[in-house]
Amino acid sequence: MTRINPATTATSDTKAAELLAGIEKKAGFIPNVLGTIGQSGAALAAYSAFGQALGKSKFDAKERELIAVAVSATNDCGYCVSGHGAFAKGAGASHDEVLEAIRGTSSDPRLSAALTFAQAVTSKKGFVDDEELAAVREAGLSDGELIELVAIGIVNAFTNFVVHVADVELDFPEIEIAEALAS
Repeated sequence: MTRINPATTATSDTKAAELLAGIEKKAGFIPNVLGTIGQSGAALAAYSAFGQALGKSKFDAKERELIAVAVSATNDCGYCVSGHGAFAKGAGASHDEVLEAIRGTSSDPRLSAALTFAQAVTSKKGFVDDEELAAVREAGLSDGELIELVAIGIVNAFTNFVVHVADVELDFPEIEIAEALAS
């Protein structure tokens, strides 16, 4: 049962209402996690600004969504795996690519290294070792891209934690983390 109800454009403060209206216009609906974040206009504005800035990263939309899937799987957030899985498919990823991202792999060696690194950063709270850093660099990622991976991970960890705290109700087609890890 949801512990913090999502805000709507009618029930949120002015700043959150404006942002939620923009989300609804762009996505066609307000995902429950964003409505929940919308309980605070300041938090939703921060999340939105972070996401907009990362939209200009060296990772394209499909890659960013697959990285979000990998981070969310590491944080055991089924809601965010399902949501970002849907957005990844909308950005051109196949279902198999989403399942691979849950496992931290990809058929693309550069993206595979990025996913593995993002999961290591997440699970180790940033304390990656020299070998992990060398492996992602060897795959061709620049230091700027490494910082962007950390940033993408942090913004997704925020939504993962909101989902865990609030027990946000799933409003995307479910993708089971355990099934993906078992296959």
